[in-house]
Amino acid sequence: MTKTFQEVLEDRHYSTREITQYFEYEHLPPHLQALSKACADLAEAMVNQLPDSPELTTGLRKLLEGKDCFVRCAVTASKKRAPKHPSPASTSTPPAPGWDVWTKPFTKDNLPTHGWTLWEKTGVTEMLRVHGKFSVETSEGLTHCENGWLAKDAEGNPYPIAASVQSESYVPVHGMVEDGNKQTD
Repeated sequence: MTKTFQEVLEDRHYSTREITQYFEYEHLPPHLQALSKACADLAEAMVNQLPDSPELTTGLRKLLEGKDCFVRCAVTASKKRAPKHPSPASTSTPPAPGWDVWTKPFTKDNLPTHGWTLWEKTGVTEMLRVHGKFSVETSEGLTHCENGWLAKDAEGNPYPIAASVQSESYVPVHGMVEDGNKQTD
């Protein structure tokens, strides 16, 4: 059985365990998570491939400094793209006519309270089950997924779907088997 990264860290030097905690990214807004996750994945790969040493710790510290710089760059860039006019009085209502962007990213805690309509997915999505870690180059950049599904949009562009999202949002098309081929009697 393959060890999880946390299990691998249990057997590592104190300094290696300590510095890897700073590569966590789940607390960041989604647009910053992708940047931070790329550095976290590299840090994990280095810990898995290299022995504990002062050079490993120094390399991880410099990667951490780089990650912090990348996140600050993205924050600064997003501020420069924000509209120059004042933000809507409340994020609980849609923006006034003429507003084409929200000034803050949506989170679970600041979603509008009204104006929602119900929608059902009507199309068929072609998917391939992928076990283990994989990455997909999307129009939004490199996206990583673990034990999920590789899907194609209407234009054939690939995108990942987390296994939990797939199981809650999709049902198999009648008459098709898991590999996408038609069933025969």
